[in-house]
Amino acid sequence: MPQVLHKHVASNRGKWVIIALAAAFVVGILAGVIWLSLRSADSRDFEAAKQRLDQARASRSFEIGVYAMDGYINGGWYRTHRYEAYLLKGSMFEMQKDYSQALLAYREAERYDSEAQGAEYEAIARVSEQNGDTSTAIAYYQKTLDRVPDNAPAATATRNWYKAKIQKLQESKP
Repeated sequence: MPQVLHKHVASNRGKWVIIALAAAFVVGILAGVIWLSLRSADSRDFEAAKQRLDQARASRSFEIGVYAMDGYINGGWYRTHRYEAYLLKGSMFEMQKDYSQALLAYREAERYDSEAQGAEYEAIARVSEQNGDTSTAIAYYQKTLDRVPDNAPAATATRNWYKAKIQKLQESKP
């Protein structure tokens, strides 16, 4: 009798393994579908926010542009365009000449720069210069200079411009 029970348990174990694998497969498929849906919705949300920001920029209603980017940034936990959103938000504050808020937005962009794009470096340098923070401006212009690729169009002219900018700021430092 124990042998028969053992065979029965063994055959049930095989069935349970198959059921568990099938369940894992179904859960994986569902997770993939949910992820793709979230990603698609995220891209649509970001494009809609950018449209509102562009309209705000055209009408010089910069606070509406800031509101549009805040709506995107705070609109959900799955936000893949936070880097770009913070750059755009910073540009809205910069157009309003609210350099302290622009700097905060650009610093947030720096936090979310997972692909090491570095576009925020020049923005931080520019705003820091406007705020009179020469040391930070020099450091971030240098970071920008270091990121100019050798094969970039007009790389030499671009490098020379940043070098001249850094030198001018260094000379103006007290």
